[in-house]
Amino acid sequence: MRTAELARDDALCRSVVQGGWKGFVAWSWIFVDRTDTRIVGAGKRFWVRMFRASFKIVLFAAMRTLFSHYHTVTSVRIWWDGTPWYSPKLYLASLGMGLAFYIWMGGVADLLIGISEPVLGIRMRDMFDSPFLASSVRGFWARRWNGMYQEALANVFAGKRLPTDTKKTDDETVCAPDAGVPAPMTFPTGPREPTSFLRALAVFVLSGIFHDHINLITFHVRSLNTTLFFVIQCLLCFAEMRLSRTAWYKRTGKWVRWAACLTVLGIAAPLFVGCYIRAGAVLALPFF
Repeated sequence: MRTAELARDDALCRSVVQGGWKGFVAWSWIFVDRTDTRIVGAGKRFWVRMFRASFKIVLFAAMRTLFSHYHTVTSVRIWWDGTPWYSPKLYLASLGMGLAFYIWMGGVADLLIGISEPVLGIRMRDMFDSPFLASSVRGFWARRWNGMYQEALANVFAGKRLPTDTKKTDDETVCAPDAGVPAPMTFPTGPREPTSFLRALAVFVLSGIFHDHINLITFHVRSLNTTLFFVIQCLLCFAEMRLSRTAWYKRTGKWVRWAACLTVLGIAAPLFVGCYIRAGAVLALPFF
């Protein structure tokens, strides 16, 4: 999907053709920032990413070591299976696992992207942007979590490409790169609304199937729980966008929306992290 998107971008196609082997490698690199392929301030971004990567990797190693002193894979599985679905501990553990995912994947991504950008000479998009500070579900998925899908989701939900190095908000505005001015974070209404929903649903369903396939290969778990999780996220995004048009929502404070966002993500999170926690929680995530 991302390769096809890159192929349709004329400016990047020219840079790939003219860039020799560096440009060729960029075709397979999913984090290329198509909104601005120029390398400006690469040195600063390199050291920032190296610092973040070092901090996250060391923090994850400490978490994994501390966790292994008190728990085993078997004990974690028994606890998870024996905890009722209505227990707050279940959802707190799910959010904790989400934080572990963020630290683990973020550390690896910062390291790889930080090295790849100066080597390839093409600007890269960060994988995360403070996801646990998101004040809306659609902002979480379209702006803050997993940069490889940010452009696709921003295009679905906002009809605009998502730029980098700009002030991002989760609800109010998204910057239009061509005009350089904020545009409302909305989606088409009327006859185009069902089409937008189906496009978004396709992105989420494909992501769910991809993750369920990983779970099948890695943990030998035959389940569609992750796909169900992503379908729920799609429904939440569109419900939230409809709600965002109301006066009540606009009067709601940012921290109230942040708490609500974290709550709804936590309620659905067991569907996503369940197989990982049953496999040992942070012990299931590979380390160097």
